[in-house]
Amino acid sequence: MMIPPPSADMAAWHEAIEALPVATRAALAHLFTPSLLNHAAKAERDERIFRLAEGLTGDFVGIAETIHQRLSRYADGSWRYDQDRAEPAHRRNLALYHVLKSCGGKVLSVRTLRRILGDPTVAKQTGGNGHALASRSYGKRRMPE
Repeated sequence: MMIPPPSADMAAWHEAIEALPVATRAALAHLFTPSLLNHAAKAERDERIFRLAEGLTGDFVGIAETIHQRLSRYADGSWRYDQDRAEPAHRRNLALYHVLKSCGGKVLSVRTLRRILGDPTVAKQTGGNGHALASRSYGKRRMPE
């Protein structure tokens, strides 16, 4: 990837920064606010969840339950050994490894997975005052209906 020269417009810089992995952005943390890093990490996590969903058929609930089941099985098994490694021992666990790594080892609930996948029937979250919170969708991709 080529970094644009300082004279280039800000949009080119923004695109170049967006293309960097979260780990690289974290190494350059003095240039980024915590909220931007958090946003980027969730977008990366969401993209990995979409990759897990590819090839699965059914409605949002069925796809989310399948992903949840796979994550749970991996978390209860190989994850205990893989979590301290740079990559999992078995390549078939690579996508599951990256999702759990991005979630701090916690398995996302079916409801959270449905929200990430773009299920329109998941109710909006509300704050303590009862007002609906802004959409917490971090990725730009949505599952086709």
